[in-house]
Amino acid sequence: MTWDAHSFVGLFQSIFYLPTLVVAAYLLFFKHGRPRLVWIALTVFCLVRLVGGILLILFEDHQDSVAWIIVATIFQGTGVIPLILTTVGMLRVM
Repeated sequence: MTWDAHSFVGLFQSIFYLPTLVVAAYLLFFKHGRPRLVWIALTVFCLVRLVGGILLILFEDHQDSVAWIIVATIFQGTGVIPLILTTVGMLRVM
């Protein structure tokens, strides 16, 4: 397996979003009460981005498969809706 730019992006994305997911889960389950929609959306966003980073790394071994291309592309673009929900929720909390 050779590492190219996509693999490094997936690695750095996974390294960044793993602690962020832990903090978001802590805020969701232990720290804050209501409103929880903000923390749910933030946790989903971090989880989707973490899985997207892992899929980018795994994509290097399966570049010929169309299914891997579709799945990796979907997970890279899916995080936009939870990010918008998180932004709107944070504005509402503030």
